Parts: sequence; structure tokens; C-alpha cells
Amino acid sequence: MNLLTFHSNYTQLPGFLSDYTPLEIEQEPQFFSADLAWAWDKGGPITRDFLLHLPEEWRLDKTVILDSRVHMLMPGWLPCIPGWHLDDIPRTRQDGQPDHSNPSYRAEHVLALVGDCSRTAFLVGDIQLHDVPDGQLGIGGVCPETSIYGKWHEDIELALELAPAGTLRVAYAPERRLLQFNDQSFHRGVVATHAGWRWFARVTRGSDRKAFNKVRTQTQVYLPAPNVGW
Repeated sequence: MNLLTFHSNYTQLPGFLSDYTPLEIEQEPQFFSADLAWAWDKGGPITRDFLLHLPEEWRLDKTVILDSRVHMLMPGWLPCIPGWHLDDIPRTRQDGQPDHSNPSYRAEHVLALVGDCSRTAFLVGDIQLHDVPDGQLGIGGVCPETSIYGKWHEDIELALELAPAGTLRVAYAPERRLLQFNDQSFHRGVVATHAGWRWFARVTRGSDRKAFNKVRTQTQVYLPAPNVGW
């Protein structure tokens, strides 16, 4: 198996989003694969606040797309499939898994959160992980896991346990701040610590995803099962 090195980190951008009430979060529209002009037109105050705080080169880039979600979470619930993963890696392998060895594009992102009940966790530091060749996942394969991230979640958790102090750590996204990250930045959803409303948005550039300009009419919540999905 190839050994892949990841430089996992993020950059905190200047500025703060405003402080919004639970009712304002609840009422904010949520979008799937929206271009920024459409999101500005259809969005509420939180979406527009986020867009105004983006770096100028992001705001002017016509290829940037936005995804956002609004959740009402209870303790123990998650806003996404749990487990360490990377965003928007091309799924060009024959088994449908993301191709980390030879990606056809390299996307980068900016996210923000409003609501402190579930703050996204980022892995900070360099880590080496064994790639799983195409066709060697699942029943009969070298690895029994059904996904690369199912295997890598366990590998990262072990690395965190064994890493010398100061070499590898977990950092939690601060509320109402913009964080820029890329296809090296491992992160995961976090179990809600208390009941509350949560707004999440992420913009992406450098991807081959297209703008569909869809309003989300529902969102899911998840329970801890890091080896399922992705």
C-alpha cells in the first residue's frame, strides 16, 4: 500500500459574523450547490453576512459554490456522517472511493458556523496514512472496511493517541469565524454537547462540481457510527 502524507491544517480568516438568535438561525434558508449571486439573492441575513466576510478573490470567482445547512440538534446527535474525512476529493476510482493518490482536481474551501452546540473538529499536524488500492475494500478485500475513511478514521484516532506532544492535535472550529482549508485538511463532525440550533456554510472553489441553485427543504441528523458512509 502507498504511504500518503497529509499536511492537515486550516487558516482562520479576519472578522466575525454577527451573533444570531436561535430563531434567526431556524429561519435562515439553506442551499445546495448554489452560486454566490443566487445565494445572495435567496439567502437571509446569516448567508449574506458570511458572503460579505469572504476574501475578495472568493467573492469575485464565478466558479465558487456554496452549501449550507440548518440543524436543530439534541445532545448526542451529529449534523453529518461522523468520522475523519476530507472534502470534495474526486471519486474517480472504480470502486467509487475518493482518489487521494492522483486526484483530477484540488478543491479548497471556507466554512463558518453559527451556534455552539456542535463545533467541527480539525486535525492539525502532519500525518501519514496507508492508501487502500482500488478493489481492496469490503468483503474479500485486504481491508474489511467498506470505505477508505472508515479505515482512516481508526488510523487517525490511533495516531492521535500515540503522537508525541505537540505534533498532532485536534482543534475545534470557533463559532462565527471563517476558516479556510483544503484537500489536506482532515476534519469531522462532533456530537452535539447540548440542545441548540446550528447554521453551517461552506464555499468551494477548484472543484468540478456545478452550481444547481437548489434550496434545501430538509436536513438529516446522524448518530455516532464512524465506519458507515462516505
